[in-house]
Amino acid sequence: MYNDPQRPPFNPLKIIILMVIAIIIVIGATYTLNGGGGTATGTSDNSSNNTTDNATSLTVQPTMIGNSSQGVVYKYSSYGNTASNVKVALVIGIDEDPSQAESVLPTLENAGNLQYSYDVYLVNATDSNNTDNNTNSTNDTDSNLTDDTNSSSNSSTRSNSEALAREYVVKDIVNGNYDFTAEIHSSSNGSFLFVPSDDTYTSKEVVNSIANATGIKKQTPANYNFAKGASIPLIENNVPSMVYMTTTYYSSEPSDDIMQVIGAIDNFDFNALYASDMTTSNNTTSSNNSSSNTTNNSSNHTTSNRMKVSNEVD
Repeated sequence: MYNDPQRPPFNPLKIIILMVIAIIIVIGATYTLNGGGGTATGTSDNSSNNTTDNATSLTVQPTMIGNSSQGVVYKYSSYGNTASNVKVALVIGIDEDPSQAESVLPTLENAGNLQYSYDVYLVNATDSNNTDNNTNSTNDTDSNLTDDTNSSSNSSTRSNSEALAREYVVKDIVNGNYDFTAEIHSSSNGSFLFVPSDDTYTSKEVVNSIANATGIKKQTPANYNFAKGASIPLIENNVPSMVYMTTTYYSSEPSDDIMQVIGAIDNFDFNALYASDMTTSNNTTSSNNSSSNTTNNSSNHTTSNRMKVSNEVD
């Protein structure tokens, strides 16, 4: 009657199309707000992967040689010239903070051609007291360990690390017929070398050679109880050993200072020293006509030609 135009018929298809468009808009907005497909999550994953890569970047993988409630001991084998008849052991982790990265292994990984064979023993001790490593640790170290070992390891960790070294490291080195051992520690008051015993000619000769080649001073601290973990029992078992304190111990990167010491050890002529030792032993044997001193004539490095126990003046 009013000549109104007729309404168009209801079309449900348009409603469906509008709903689809709305859903697409919502999905797009959500995608954008979440960082374009999980960018934040990807960053977290990359960080995790980087941590894993850093932890597993060493080409030499360790072998566990000891495990107890006091901690774990790992052995990293076959650095340098594995065909060499001279074997050198490097001992790390005694009285040190196991939570921090150390630079000895990266240094060996980065080393060039070495003429001797090198193995690394890593002592990773636990804290039996389950206390914060930094709690009262500095005073404990300053009062009882004037040798300047790491102040961030507490007495429990130190005790456990020394026990692990005596139980597993010393035994493996002695049985492995090593020619020399360097026990390496952190230092906050300069780098230095010393031999924790007067009864080892070979150790002193090596330390003198390193000091001359590198300029690192020789200094025996007033107290070096930590050496009872490895160096002292090794020397008692006729394996020459020294202690090297370094300011570059804690790092995930190679250390030039540590490389200089390893290089000086590598340049030391152990074979010439052993030949001299054997000549002296044979001359003594002949003059004394003693059958008990007629061993060690083979080319292998046995106890007597690895160690000179003497009263000679340095």
